[in-house]
Amino acid sequence: MFFVLLFIPMSNIDTKTEKSPKENRILAKYKPFINNNQINFNFGNDFNYWYNDRFYGRKKIIYFYNQARYRIAIYFYNKNGASINKKNKWFNHTETMKPAPLKITNEELKSYASSVNNIKKFCDKNNIKLYIILIPNKSIIYKKESYPFIGISKEEKYSEQVQKYIYQKTRVKILYPIKELEAEKKNNYVYYKTDHHWTFSGGYIGYKYLMDKIEKDFKNVKKISLNELIVKNSKIPPKANPAKGSQYTSLGIDDMRLFDVKYKYFEPTTQKIYEKTDTSLKARKSISYYYYLNPSSNNELSIVVLGDSFGQHITEYLKYSFRSTTRIFIPNNPAKFHNSKNIYLKKIENIHPNILIICLYKSGLDVLNQFNDME
Repeated sequence: MFFVLLFIPMSNIDTKTEKSPKENRILAKYKPFINNNQINFNFGNDFNYWYNDRFYGRKKIIYFYNQARYRIAIYFYNKNGASINKKNKWFNHTETMKPAPLKITNEELKSYASSVNNIKKFCDKNNIKLYIILIPNKSIIYKKESYPFIGISKEEKYSEQVQKYIYQKTRVKILYPIKELEAEKKNNYVYYKTDHHWTFSGGYIGYKYLMDKIEKDFKNVKKISLNELIVKNSKIPPKANPAKGSQYTSLGIDDMRLFDVKYKYFEPTTQKIYEKTDTSLKARKSISYYYYLNPSSNNELSIVVLGDSFGQHITEYLKYSFRSTTRIFIPNNPAKFHNSKNIYLKKIENIHPNILIICLYKSGLDVLNQFNDME
């Protein structure tokens, strides 16, 4: 009987799954003993990693292990870059627990200013109006809910200094809707408890703040009002990716009691928006293009939104305010952003929009300085 049990994990090896959302990592791939007429001298270790990631029943074991760890934790639980304050059921990125550096160097400040100046020159050359909107970290808006596990982040400590320096050197005014989000949170949740993204209410506040600036430069532009949208409520973050929230998924827990509040979300209006998606470069370059055409727009303006997932949320409203909207998804990862930025810029040149909007999370301090060596 004992030897029969030993064969159960081998009875149905999972060879198809590539990524484990619960662990937030790529699973090991099979590496043969002989490949391309060469011997793999590390085959033993490679096979061990592959088998440990794919044996039958592994998902159940991980599930029960995660549940046990979560239940044992008294006040705080963290795993896979995510954390939860069990006292108030608020989730956060574990990286926001890292203490802020003692200071931001002159070299870093110059790097940000140089990068923004390069973007400005690119836009001036192509007759494009530039707007840069940077979205505050969730732990800054919900500081009380994050305390005492989340301290002062680099963004909270230096974002204002970086923005002032950029303006002094480039005359580009960074849009930073921190006061607007703090005011709105008194009436609605502007970030999800189980996710680091802003809610539909938070996204609309960012959109309204941005459009207030755009309307001063383009008189025939009109923001869409909430009265023109169908408002609904949900305890589960609507349209979240992954479902139920990034940090909730990363922790690998299963506790529906954590969804204890309702969030507003907005369904499309009767306006017909034509949409098209191009992810042909996604596998190779982490690039995706999303196109929106609004035939009932009262203007002929074309815009490009270059941004991370927060750019996606703000585009949900922007597409109703312009004739043509193109969203280019960029990863909030310096290395991936750096490797693909010239492709982004070439695409923008080809579209030749009237407006370029750069929308980044965490004050863009991770990737905003990646345009220093533009070709």
